[in-house]
Amino acid sequence: MSRVTAVMMMVVVVVVLVASVQVHAVYTFIGEGETKCFSEDLPNNTLLLAKYEIPAQELAGANTSGKPLGIHVTATGPTGVMFLDQVTDHRARIAFKSESSGEHTICFNTNSSSWFPNKKKIRFNFDIRLGEMAENYSEVAKREHLDSLALAIRRLEDRVKDVRDEQLHYREREEEMRDLVRDINSRVLWLSITQGVIVVSAAVYQLFYMAKLLKSKGA
Repeated sequence: MSRVTAVMMMVVVVVVLVASVQVHAVYTFIGEGETKCFSEDLPNNTLLLAKYEIPAQELAGANTSGKPLGIHVTATGPTGVMFLDQVTDHRARIAFKSESSGEHTICFNTNSSSWFPNKKKIRFNFDIRLGEMAENYSEVAKREHLDSLALAIRRLEDRVKDVRDEQLHYREREEEMRDLVRDINSRVLWLSITQGVIVVSAAVYQLFYMAKLLKSKGA
């Protein structure tokens, strides 16, 4: 097999795997002082890259009074602990690796409430990439001195790792849901038993009470 053929095969495999990756590119409208949050359920040790911007056309007519337009961004992990809190430019990016599996939340708001009259809503573009899709492989190739074939292999290895981590993560989620369903079923069963005992006890008490009442009237 020639080198070119090997490279082409690697590229095809990488493209097929990359096609299965979820890349979220959305936009919303945010008011000054309003907070918008995005959540992502991440496996452990997964790289997340978020790019965001307020488009230039949205800034027309802004009265910043010399203060630069900025975005206040925070990120919290599954336990609710905030691990990122900073103010960035109106066009920026953030990146972090998850330290535990679970829901991670990124929130944005503007650093001012008086740029625009009449509380104008501003378009906010947001793009999120996970795992291998978040890596800058041009920088990786330069830093590690990788040729095209080695880089393709490296990217394939990273993607396979991401797929394996995702499978393990969803398996954990499945086990958690199974345990939750089992716990709910157990509680429902005990509740039904308790209700049955109460109903039977009430019926027995009523029988004894009626028997006693009839006996007293007969006397």
